[in-house]
Amino acid sequence: MNTDNNSHGYTSAVERTIDILEYLATSGRGVGVAELSAQMGVNRTSIYSILKMLAGKGYIRKVSEGRYSLTGRMFEYGQKFRNSFPIVHIARGLGNSLDLGYDCQLNVAMYFSGTSAVIMNSFRLKSPHSQDSDKIMLSGQTIPLYATALGKMLLAHMLPLESKRVLEEIHFSPYTEHTICDIPTLKAQMEQIVAQGYSMEENECFDNTFCFAAPVFDQTNTVTAACSLSCSSFTPGINKKAVIQDILSISRKLSRALGATEI
Repeated sequence: MNTDNNSHGYTSAVERTIDILEYLATSGRGVGVAELSAQMGVNRTSIYSILKMLAGKGYIRKVSEGRYSLTGRMFEYGQKFRNSFPIVHIARGLGNSLDLGYDCQLNVAMYFSGTSAVIMNSFRLKSPHSQDSDKIMLSGQTIPLYATALGKMLLAHMLPLESKRVLEEIHFSPYTEHTICDIPTLKAQMEQIVAQGYSMEENECFDNTFCFAAPVFDQTNTVTAACSLSCSSFTPGINKKAVIQDILSISRKLSRALGATEI
């Protein structure tokens, strides 16, 4: 038996399965075997075998003759993964009880891999006279580390070797005309963030918004997440200094709830 060849074949099958799931997730429609075969560069028999296995496991379903789409299984597991972190439940309780007196959005993000962070919680905080508006960010959304206050906060608190690796992997792309698109400027901001204890962005990832973020520490006094308050630039009478103090207060509450002591 050629163990190396068997191992390579298994790895290729796993990679193909992941590629198919990712393609179905981004297509937003039913996809056929022929299209997947052309996209993956894999013969139709192999594609059909993987689709049959995924359908049997409940990850995909046939939506029409020969066409497949995802079920809610991956979303279900994603929610279970998200809910496995204590910060999600603590932030939910805090977010539901906060009244800052102005319209804003409270967000909590964590870093797992790559060059993006993941929004774990997102809450609309409204003043008594607020008007309905769309959220700036949504739970489950990925955000760029270099173009958001949350991302820059997490990046600034990474260990040196990890931040070096991440910075080397970033492919800078301007979201707006104000987006940071070079490493020296980003590094300078990272140093400033650590020194002052909060990060900010203004029209860097989203137009007509500003955001302040602060670190969230766990029981080992290590930064495990970041929290932020995002506001519309059109919010009348908002005091940015007050927003900074509010997010620093929120970060302390979250950190203490997680068992941090050195805050």
